[in-house]
Amino acid sequence: MGSWEGCDGRVITFTKEDDKVIGRYTKLGGLEKYKFTLNEVGYRLKEQSVGNYIGTVKWQNLSGKETWKKVIVSIENNIYADNQSDACSKEMKRVEL
Repeated sequence: MGSWEGCDGRVITFTKEDDKVIGRYTKLGGLEKYKFTLNEVGYRLKEQSVGNYIGTVKWQNLSGKETWKKVIVSIENNIYADNQSDACSKEMKRVEL
C-alpha cells in the first residue's frame, strides 16, 4: 500500500506482515498533540479485494487514551479514502519516502 500523507503532515506507511497490512506513523504531523509516537501501529487491516481493506484504526484523545474503531479503506488512482479516520486521514495522497 505504500506511504500516505494527511493534510496535517502525518505520514502513515503500510506494510504487509504475514496476512495483515499494518500501518505505522512514520511522520507525526498533527498527531503529536495526541501522544502518538513514531513507528507506532495505528492501522491493522486485511485485504478484501484489490484496493479494498477492512480492519481497525487507532484513535487517541489528548491524554493518550486509545480506542480502536472498525475501518474500511479503499485505494484508487493514488488516493486513499476511509470511513473512520479524522479529517486529515479520511483522504490522503501517496508519498514517496
